[in-house]
This record gives sequence, structure tokens and C-alpha cells, in this order.
Amino acid sequence: MDEEKLRGDHKLTIREILSHSWPYVKREKFALFMALLLIVINVGVDAALPYVMSRLVAILNQDINQIVVSSIVIVLVGYGALGVFNEVIRYFQAMVLQKAGQRVVYELRMEVFTHIESMSQNQFNEMPVGSLVTRVCNYTAAVSDLFTQTIVQLISNVLTVITVFAIMFVISPVLAAYLLIFAGIAGLVSFF
Repeated sequence: MDEEKLRGDHKLTIREILSHSWPYVKREKFALFMALLLIVINVGVDAALPYVMSRLVAILNQDINQIVVSSIVIVLVGYGALGVFNEVIRYFQAMVLQKAGQRVVYELRMEVFTHIESMSQNQFNEMPVGSLVTRVCNYTAAVSDLFTQTIVQLISNVLTVITVFAIMFVISPVLAAYLLIFAGIAGLVSFF
């Protein structure tokens, strides 16, 4: 046995990791659903902000004698209101995910603590305690980061790309098709 490895150290497949973490995730399904809903709203508002700005540009491109200041103010207030609403949604999304992640980490740490308490003294003699404590703290912190940052960024980025391509297909289907082909080639190159 390699001296640098802890006893019982072995690699898990993605399927095993998902099957082990599913009971913890299942308990927080309502919070995760709410976070997903807030992410969808956030992506929708992010997609609407450039449209509002394009309306402002269209107003400003009119003849100087036809520009109505009140319409500019209305568009700017709408843009500001959408921006504030977007940040409020992001705040609530972060709070929901943080609380769900903390509850998952709490349950996971309690289960690990009870398991460590049930271990025999001989197992502690064979295993460095500092490594054990470091592993318990770091792995549970990694699970918390998975819930609060990694999954959120993945879902948000995928939805943003889908939304951008949908808008591009509405604006210019031919150009969007060309860009989709190049995006597919770039995706294949980065995968391999």
C-alpha cells in the first residue's frame, strides 16, 4: 500500500458519486427547483436588457426634431428597473442555494461525524488524524461549492447560450445557422 494514501482511499465513478449524493439532493429538491426557476428568470431578464437598450438607440437615431425626452426617460427608467430586479433575483437565488447547500453540508458532516465516532481505535492508529480531519472538511466544502457555484454557473451558462441562439434565430436565421455550425465545430474541437 502506498504510504501517501489514506487507508480506504479509492476513486469513485461519476455514477457512484451521483448515487451517493442523491439522497442529500433529494431532501432539498424544493429549494433547488426554486433556484432553477430564479435562474431562468435571471437569464430572461439578462436577455431583455439589450433589447431595452436597442429601443433607446432607436429613439436616439431619430431626427433631432422628433426625439421626445419623456420616451428616453421611460426607457432609461425601465432599463434601471430591470437591472435592479435582476440583481434582486440574483440575491434571492444565492440565498436559496446557500441555505440548501449549508443544509446538505450539515447533514453530510453529521453523518461523517457519526461514522468517525463508530470507528475502532485501531483504525485511528493506522490513519493520520490530520489527514482525516482535512479530508472531512475539504470534501464537504467541495460539496457546498458544487451546490452554490458550480451547478448554478453551468445551468446559467447553458440557458444563456440557448437564449442567445434563440434570439439570434429570430433576428437573422441565416447568420445564426452559420454561428451554430462554428459553435458546434468549436465544441467538438474542445471536447477532443
